[in-house]
Amino acid sequence: MTETTRIAMIGAGGMANNVHYPSLASFADVEITAICDLDVNRLQTTADKYQVDKRYTNYRQMVEEVAPDAVYVIGPPHYMYDIWVWSLQQGLNLCIEKPMSI
Repeated sequence: MTETTRIAMIGAGGMANNVHYPSLASFADVEITAICDLDVNRLQTTADKYQVDKRYTNYRQMVEEVAPDAVYVIGPPHYMYDIWVWSLQQGLNLCIEKPMSI
C-alpha cells in the first residue's frame, strides 16, 4: 500500500499552473488537498481544473482546517516571504521554487 502525501497549495498563478500543479498531479502518491489564492478567479479555475474541493483565500485558515503533510508556496519572494516564514514557524514541510531571501 502506498502512502499519499497531502499537499496544500498557496498560489495559483501562471508558473504554478504551468509547472507545479501538472507536476504534482502526475504522481499517484500525491494529493492536492487544498488551494489558496487571493485572486478568486484564478483560485476557482485552478481548483476546477485539478478537481480540488477545498478552496481558500486565507492560507492560515486553510492550513488549520486541512492539516496538510506539506505546503507548496509558489510566487515571488517579495510576496511570499512572510508566508514561508509563518509556514516554517508552524513546523510545516515547506516547498518553494525560489531562494529563501529577498
